[in-house]
Amino acid sequence: MPIAAITMGIFCCSPSGTIASAFTVESMNASAAHILGVSATAVRRRELADAFPGALAETLRSLLSAAAGDCDAQETVVAEINGTSRELAFSVTPVGTLLTVAVTDFSEVAQDRRALRDFAESTGDWFWETGPELRFHPVASDSQHRGGVAPEAILGISLSALQSAEERDARLSDHLAAIAEHRPFRDMVFALDGPGDRPIWYEISGKPYYSLEGQWRGYRGLGRDVTARVLAAESTRQIALLVAATDDAIFSYDIDGNIQSWNDSAARLYGVPAAEILGRHRSTLLTDQTAIADMDRIHERVLAGETMRTGNLERHRPDGQSFWVFLTFSPVFDARGHIIGAVAIGRDVSDRVEAEAKRHQDAEQLRLMADAVPA
Repeated sequence: MPIAAITMGIFCCSPSGTIASAFTVESMNASAAHILGVSATAVRRRELADAFPGALAETLRSLLSAAAGDCDAQETVVAEINGTSRELAFSVTPVGTLLTVAVTDFSEVAQDRRALRDFAESTGDWFWETGPELRFHPVASDSQHRGGVAPEAILGISLSALQSAEERDARLSDHLAAIAEHRPFRDMVFALDGPGDRPIWYEISGKPYYSLEGQWRGYRGLGRDVTARVLAAESTRQIALLVAATDDAIFSYDIDGNIQSWNDSAARLYGVPAAEILGRHRSTLLTDQTAIADMDRIHERVLAGETMRTGNLERHRPDGQSFWVFLTFSPVFDARGHIIGAVAIGRDVSDRVEAEAKRHQDAEQLRLMADAVPA
């Protein structure tokens, strides 16, 4: 979005003799005349009430009266100028016997700000700003965030105090250093207590802003509720820890059958480290063509949405050693519900199969012994 134009003009007034709160326009530059919709020549040496429309004249009279006591005065007003509503900022400074008035037209800036507010509401993001004290002041928001937490939850909280929040963003200290140095920052994540003392996670980005005179005024930026994203990442982290800690072999492959993940237990069971199997086709694990054909049939049914269990299967490691595994295959879905691959959980049942074989062997020996005994 292009930067809106800001126009500033200057004009001077003087007290009108002994009449209280009466002021005369002494001079006016072209920019001020354009902003106020008047002729600089026509208003010269005229009293405020004659030079400007009633409401605007009253505003200027109040400001000039305040500044006549040797102190600056400022006010921002919405005024009708030639039938158009304009947002004008006035600043009055005493200079000798004159009162110098700086008028700035922020109308285009205000229009851009309204457009940005509309954008923020349509995306669910919200604008915020701070003053030099660095306390949050939201500028625009939607009515309600997920989880029932509105942006007002951060009102009054200081940016510089966020190090006290539970830290999950490893870059939080870098962001705080940037804020201390009045530099821009992006994607700062922090937590605040929400309903039921459950943390609500926010992500904000901000830039410093300055007055027309170049004085630092605080920060402005965009914020959003990222609680769902943080909780999803935490859930993924917990699942990853469980996958890493389990004794079951767990691996996944994409819709083409290429292996995408391979935990430590899978590496131990199959005798193949992750570095040697990731990205390779699932058939790499099989040496028997019949077994490959059987797995292809299972693969087709899993990609059709079924969960498949294989029963006990004999497999061989690269060194020729055999083992027995019971496999369960389940489809993997993306966020839109489309199947994008499968995950397999394999349990080493070698001890069980060997024990069962030994029981059969012992039973068979007992039967043979019994048959050998004379009737």
